[in-house]
Amino acid sequence: MKLFNSLAIASLFLTVSIVNSPATAANAATSASEANCRHLARDDVDINNLAYWRDALAACEAYLEAEPSSIDARYFWLASKFNLQQYEPALAGFEELAAQGHAPSMDYLAAASAYGFGRERDFNTALSWLRKAREANDPRSADYLGEMYKLGWGVSQDFVMARSYFELAERLGYIPARDRFPGCIWMGSGFRSTPSGLLNCFQLQHKRVMRGRQRTSHFFTQEVLERKITPNALLPCWTIWCGKAPPMG
Repeated sequence: MKLFNSLAIASLFLTVSIVNSPATAANAATSASEANCRHLARDDVDINNLAYWRDALAACEAYLEAEPSSIDARYFWLASKFNLQQYEPALAGFEELAAQGHAPSMDYLAAASAYGFGRERDFNTALSWLRKAREANDPRSADYLGEMYKLGWGVSQDFVMARSYFELAERLGYIPARDRFPGCIWMGSGFRSTPSGLLNCFQLQHKRVMRGRQRTSHFFTQEVLERKITPNALLPCWTIWCGKAPPMG
């Protein structure tokens, strides 16, 4: 009996020593920095806030330091730099990863060429990167291609084609693609610009607001004014937006 007690005590001390060992603590710290980095610098973030991206960069630097050979760690670190407008080092790093076939890096290179971030604006180059990323079944590239067709950048403007790409991106799991549908409704790209279409639009945008997406109310204000939408058409939309009917009189 004493032997069993001694073995149990020894096992307990061994377990405690392992849990409290420096290696265990280091692994826990690495896991925490990786999780924080992945969360802050993920591809579906819609935040234009330098303080936010400084926090992301700090988390991703810790992740990269712990795992210097990790492609994901390097990618998220570069993404944080890009969103901090540190374009040159970020794009140089994305080009290295893209040469290895890393599709998410191609999306950033496409965005840089499409919008002129650290590169000369070139729609053809942007489209080339996006098509390469699509060959790898990258979901965000489908969303970006939809935007190119919606705006007519480097291609003939085609709202139906834009909508098809937005829907593809959503099916592949790219959450921000869902935010494109209200714009498609207003433009009449496969949706009818009717009271029921407007209601659908407001329902989608309400979900967007609930998810904390940015840049929402300006879109509606501009479109309502430009299209001279009648109050009667907006009654059901207002009810969804505000949770009650608008005041009368």
